[in-house]
Amino acid sequence: MSVALKFERPRGRIGLLSIYGMIAAVGLLIARFVPVAKIFSPWWGCPLRRATGIPCFGCGLTRAFDWEAHGHILRAFALTPFGALLPLGTALVAGWGLAVLVARVPVPVFTLDAAAGRVVRWSLLGAVLVNWLYMVLTRTGA
Repeated sequence: MSVALKFERPRGRIGLLSIYGMIAAVGLLIARFVPVAKIFSPWWGCPLRRATGIPCFGCGLTRAFDWEAHGHILRAFALTPFGALLPLGTALVAGWGLAVLVARVPVPVFTLDAAAGRVVRWSLLGAVLVNWLYMVLTRTGA
């Protein structure tokens, strides 16, 4: 099993990481300044949770993103721990993408062989399932 991480200088004027970074920055700004929950409140909520009382895998992600954008990080982690990592990752991509665009910092390039790829996929699936079990047991989510 091999994992390689190297850093390469950006080739063109604007690269994929910078584009993702701009999209991430716009998402964070929307979460911070647009009251998404109030705009979409008539259609808000999880149909699975309404029908069964059990949250789906994505329950609470929007709220966690919104809470973190407003500085309520611990509250977001209490709602959905794995989902609370998404806004932090989004902020990391936004910052690095901006740094690549402005200062031409190196871009990280990950290389995984098949075995390492399987470990990453199964680990992510396990994290999603553990997070969902947490939401079911603590009755958090939507």
